[in-house]
Amino acid sequence: CIFSLIPANSEKQIFTWVHFKRYTCSPHENLWQNDRQKRNAIEIATQAGRLYDSFTLLTEELTKIGSQLGTVQNSWERTMTKLTGKGNLINRVEKLKKLGASTGKQIDQKLLDTDQDDTFEMEID
Repeated sequence: CIFSLIPANSEKQIFTWVHFKRYTCSPHENLWQNDRQKRNAIEIATQAGRLYDSFTLLTEELTKIGSQLGTVQNSWERTMTKLTGKGNLINRVEKLKKLGASTGKQIDQKLLDTDQDDTFEMEID
C-alpha cells in the first residue's frame, strides 16, 4: 500500500497510520489477493481437467494396445500351430529337403524339434 511509506513522528501518528493502513489499505490488498487466488484456482481447475482428459485418452490407448497384442498373440499361435501341429508344414518341407531339394538355408532347429513335443516356445529378444 502506498500509505505504508508515510513517516510517523509521534505515537499518535503511528496509531493513526496503523489504524488507517489496517482499515484502508488491507481491504484493497485483500481484494487483489483474493482475485489472484481466484484466478489461480480457476487455472488449476482448468489444467487439472485437461490433465484428466489426457490421462483418460492414454488409458484408452493402452487398453486398445493390450487388446491388439492379444489378437496378435492369438494369430501367432494359430500360425505356429499350422507350422508345427499335426500334418505340419515344417515336416513336409523338411521331407522335401531329405529327398534332395537344393536348399541354401536351414530351418531353425527349435522349429524342427517341435515335431517331437508339438509345442513351440519362441524366445522374444
